[in-house]
This record gives sequence, C-alpha cells and structure tokens, in this order.
Amino acid sequence: MPENINEKLLLQVQEDSADEEEQYPSCKHGPTVLFYRQSQRPEEGYYACSAHRDSKLCNFHMAAAKWEDNRLKDVLVERNYPKASGHVLNPSDTDPTKSILALSQDKVNAQYFFDESALDFLADQCRCLGISKIVCMGAPRLHFRLRANYKSFLLDLDERFARYLGPEEFCLYNMCNNH
Repeated sequence: MPENINEKLLLQVQEDSADEEEQYPSCKHGPTVLFYRQSQRPEEGYYACSAHRDSKLCNFHMAAAKWEDNRLKDVLVERNYPKASGHVLNPSDTDPTKSILALSQDKVNAQYFFDESALDFLADQCRCLGISKIVCMGAPRLHFRLRANYKSFLLDLDERFARYLGPEEFCLYNMCNNH
C-alpha cells in the first residue's frame, strides 16, 4: 500500500466497559493503540505500542482486522516487569538521579530531571500546603527529594528505579496508556 506522507496518521482511543485485555492487544509495555490513515477506516489500521513510537524499540504491530479475528480468543500476553532487586538506597546515596543519566530518546521517553531551584520551589509548596503524601508521576528527582519528609510514591516508565526502590515506593507506569 503506497503511503502518502502528506496524509495524516490518526490515532483512535476507544473506551468501553470491556476489560483492557479484551479491548486492545498488548505488548510488553501494556495496552497498544490503534493507528490508521485519514483515508482508511479504523478496521484497516494497525495496533502499535503506545509507549515506544519507534518500531526499533518495540516492534509490536498487529493489523486491526487480525485483532478483531483474535479478539474472542483467549490470548495471554506475557508481561515482563522488573522485580525490585532488593538494592535499597544506602543513606549516603539518597538520589540516584544525580549519578544516572536521563533517558533521552525522544521517541520513547524524553526524560528530564528537575534542577535544584525547581526542587526547592516544589518542596516549599508541599510544606506550605501541608501536604503529607504525594504521587510523583514521571518525576523521579522530585520523589527522591521529597521521600525523606513526605510519604512519596513514584510512577515512572524507567525500569532502573526498581533497583533503588521497593514496591511500596515505586511502580512502572506508562502515562500514554495509563498502564
């Protein structure tokens, strides 16, 4: 099928009462999303990874028609989540984001760490507002800054943090598909 590069690639997100596994195929990064060209019907599109927008990083690709054919079949997909290694931060290493590099592939997870002035501001706001618990979504440096004084939980797609945090403080989370 020849592709017209001027034609928009559309994305369809559907919500219904079915379980996630029944709605969409999944790759190891969670539920996928349906892509199709403006000139196509959704059933002529394909499902691809919602976390990685580069097929070299996640090559999951399934024709929408094939998914509809398989939808009624009970297909189990193995998900590979890292286990906490038991490597808990030692007291002298309170923030691993100061020693690891931010992930910078724009098609996957353009990751940025807050600088000290932003951390000071956010910590001060938490103090002024009387916050005692906080969920840091995609903000690992903020989590490591706040965890000494607040009950903090980190949701992030970066598997490296599982080496430093246990399940009571960290969970893999993909903001693109809420998985």
